[in-house]
Amino acid sequence: MNAVKSDVLRGYNNGMVNLNTQLGIKQQQQLHLTQSMRQSLQMLQCSSLTLHEILQEMALSNPLLSYEPAVAYSSSDEDMNLDIDAKESLLDYLDQQISSLMLDDDMHLLVKFLAFHLDERGYLIDELPDLFEELEQYDDVDVSMPMLQQALSHLQSLEPAGIGARNLNECLSLQLARMAPVATVVLAQKMLKQIASSWSKIDLKAMQKAFRVSLGEVQQAYQLLTHLNTSPGSQWSPQDVSYIVPDVLVKKENEAFTVSLNPQVCPTLQINQEYATLIQTHKKEMAKPLEQAKQAIGQLASRLETISKVAILVMKAQQGFLEKGVEGLLPLTLKDIASLVPCHVSTVSRTIHQKYIDTPWGVFELKFFFGSGVACRDQNADESKVISAKVVKQHIQKMMAQENKERPLSDMQIQLLLSKKGIFIARRTVSKYRESMGWPNRAKRRLKYQLLDVSVQSDR
Repeated sequence: MNAVKSDVLRGYNNGMVNLNTQLGIKQQQQLHLTQSMRQSLQMLQCSSLTLHEILQEMALSNPLLSYEPAVAYSSSDEDMNLDIDAKESLLDYLDQQISSLMLDDDMHLLVKFLAFHLDERGYLIDELPDLFEELEQYDDVDVSMPMLQQALSHLQSLEPAGIGARNLNECLSLQLARMAPVATVVLAQKMLKQIASSWSKIDLKAMQKAFRVSLGEVQQAYQLLTHLNTSPGSQWSPQDVSYIVPDVLVKKENEAFTVSLNPQVCPTLQINQEYATLIQTHKKEMAKPLEQAKQAIGQLASRLETISKVAILVMKAQQGFLEKGVEGLLPLTLKDIASLVPCHVSTVSRTIHQKYIDTPWGVFELKFFFGSGVACRDQNADESKVISAKVVKQHIQKMMAQENKERPLSDMQIQLLLSKKGIFIARRTVSKYRESMGWPNRAKRRLKYQLLDVSVQSDR
């Protein structure tokens, strides 16, 4: 790839940045534990549509701000028919509850800080030590680990039950803790501790003996567990829209791939020049709104720079995808990109949240390009290789879709077919991926096909 002699911001202004461009973004280290902290996090994490709504509200409340919407969200664009879901977000719902808690200002903001790190399920996506480390990077933040743990307890006390959990078991445990301590609930709590992470190997009879209760009681408690909400935040997840405007564009020009921010979703925020005289003559009165306006402008610039840099680094790491499609994907973690930016892992997590990229292979959410890898034995070499789990799953998906309905493939047969493609993995890995995609085992698929065949024949 040919290098382009420009930095990220100049590349953004010109509309293109080459993947080999040397990028120099200075991560903003100063962040006050105030409204500005929340605003900065929100502006980086939100979608381009939500950003439009945030900036619009800022401009209405601060006359010193001049806001020019991105083309994609301009009210004058009558051809744009976006299905905008006006329902409140999970963050809005939690924010209302947090504001009503009887806490001091610092604790209020810590709880809100944690709420910003919840994923669509309502789970806390970062470990507390990592979040504590991130907070320590900011000036004027006096926080201890016990304070952060207390903030998490406050967050987990909110509705819906299970919010703020760090894993499935904690999510279910939080819900059980709010129920009346009747025998079934108490037994379910004991079973949950026993199950740990091995949900696929639950032995109800063994639990019956361990807890010295009847099988019926164990079954009733297990039924309670299976009816708990595993994704308490999912009801606030954004609805699918019929039209997605990508935040980033990837194009191939002169045998090189270029990555650029989509100008259609890049708004403009600046100081309103009509108030320039007022700023000079009323410095004291204008000091606070002027500071807020400058902060907002800086936060928007930081958002655009960070998205641009992260997208470029992701596409550089996934150049195989650009050339071959999904088959060319490589394992990639948030930590990999964070070390290159450099920034905290949570910054990358917020950057790719609800951001889309238009590639030669279609429009994808940025987080699609992150995923674990699977070690494969290479029979023609001494060393093993690591490929993206998404690639393996795609091969398995194709095999399942094209299999003979009368003689479905066994996991061993799938393993053999994968080996012919140069992918040597264990049979248990095949089973794991097959199950994760919702495909039952061979016997159940054969029965399903037979039932479908009988149904089709009876309709004739």
